[in-house]
Amino acid sequence: MQVAPITAFQPTVQRPTGQVEAAAASRAASDKASAHQSAQISAQATNAQATSRIQPPKQADAAEPGQQTDSKTTSKSDTSERAEAQHKKANGEVLTEAELQQLDRLKQTDREVRQHEHAHQSSGGQYAGRIEYEYERGPDGQQYAVAGEVSIDSSPVPGDPAATIDKMEQVRAAATAPAEPSAQDRKVAAQANQHLIAARLELAMQQREMDGARNTTNVPQQPDASADGQSAFQPSA
Repeated sequence: MQVAPITAFQPTVQRPTGQVEAAAASRAASDKASAHQSAQISAQATNAQATSRIQPPKQADAAEPGQQTDSKTTSKSDTSERAEAQHKKANGEVLTEAELQQLDRLKQTDREVRQHEHAHQSSGGQYAGRIEYEYERGPDGQQYAVAGEVSIDSSPVPGDPAATIDKMEQVRAAATAPAEPSAQDRKVAAQANQHLIAARLELAMQQREMDGARNTTNVPQQPDASADGQSAFQPSA
């Protein structure tokens, strides 16, 4: 007896047409809602990440902005007050730009004049006198040296050429001591140099005279004539 093979298959279930369409629409709506919810969650996560990246970390020890501004403002204010106090006239008025330039020139001249005269005095030693300055009043009411002089003894030492040489060498050095000697300084140096040359000539003459007197003293004496006034020569035979 032959038995026909049994095929395993799923029975086909037929649903009414209205139910099938409703189920499909329900699934589509559910899928769309799920996709929309996933997009929202992803966008929120992205925003959260972006927000965390742009927020700077808080510094616990940082000073408040208001305090820093106050400190800077106070520092600038103090500096301005000190600058104005230094650049005011005697009556309290603020100096103009032209007056400030004049004041700078006077201060520079004052420094140069004092350095110049101190160089003369320190090099002149015992032959240099005291410093005398000429002053000019600045726009700030202060006195500034604009010229000066130091008296110096440039006369020769009478009767002592050696002492004159020592003195004139120091006088000449004092006259040319400043970095930029003036015309008067060069004149004093030239006079000291003339005295120096004269003293050296005088000293050389004195030395020759002393040497001549010493040589005269050491010359041997000639033999004296005989007692009877006759020559000491023997008569010829």
